[in-house]
Amino acid sequence: MARREGKYTGRKPSLTPARAAELRRRVALGGSKAGLAREFGIIRDTLYRYVPVKKRRAGKVAK
Repeated sequence: MARREGKYTGRKPSLTPARAAELRRRVALGGSKAGLAREFGIIRDTLYRYVPVKKRRAGKVAK
């Protein structure tokens, strides 16, 4: 009932859109993910939600 009335909105985002953009920029520049997570006050799992990383496929050899 509370949700239908708009009273339940969920958890606030860990980072503002501006901080999230800064985080993505710093990761793109090659920053340490663990170090950036500490600096931004988030855990690495949260960092990876903001900055998805392409996974390598097993068995593929880079040329």
